[in-house]
Amino acid sequence: MMTRLWVYDITRVGDTLNMESDEPSMTDPKITARYRDAVEIKSPDHRLFTASIQQPDGSWSTFMTASYQRVK
Repeated sequence: MMTRLWVYDITRVGDTLNMESDEPSMTDPKITARYRDAVEIKSPDHRLFTASIQQPDGSWSTFMTASYQRVK
């Protein structure tokens, strides 16, 4: 839980929904970092969620993934 509401810039690329936001850094909350949450539709029964943070060189480092699979 956080006390801050994250406001996302949302784009869709193919079957992936990218949500980006500038929010307090995990290492120093006095500065901001760029975060990206992405939801990829792999199939009607499978979604893949990834959470990443942008590094100083511009690359993205994934720090969390979750796979959602519907059971029939």
